[in-house]
Amino acid sequence: MLLIIIALIYLAFAEPVPEHRQFFISMTRNEVLEKFGKPRRSQVLTKYGNHIWGPIEDYWHKVPMGAKVGIWAYDSEMNMRADKTNYMQKGQTELYFINNSGKVDAKGFNIKGAAYEGS
Repeated sequence: MLLIIIALIYLAFAEPVPEHRQFFISMTRNEVLEKFGKPRRSQVLTKYGNHIWGPIEDYWHKVPMGAKVGIWAYDSEMNMRADKTNYMQKGQTELYFINNSGKVDAKGFNIKGAAYEGS
């Protein structure tokens, strides 16, 4: 019984995880911060080559060579079923800012536990 009470208290106070679809391309940095707070992780990559692995790989070919890509990562979840039935997968939404852009230029979703390997 005690475990049930502890679980209910945790659920009552746990912050909800946003859905990937709540993050929009062209949101300003301030809009992202106001709605979702500080990112769990942020980093900057410089494009020196055409190969990369991870959620950004679908967008990487559009990034100009030498561009700096700011990445903000947020814990999130995404419905993985096209038929709209509920199959939520936990992971991280990555927001991409090209050359210190003030707006989100692209986004990607990284499934929790996914490993990206090169060939």
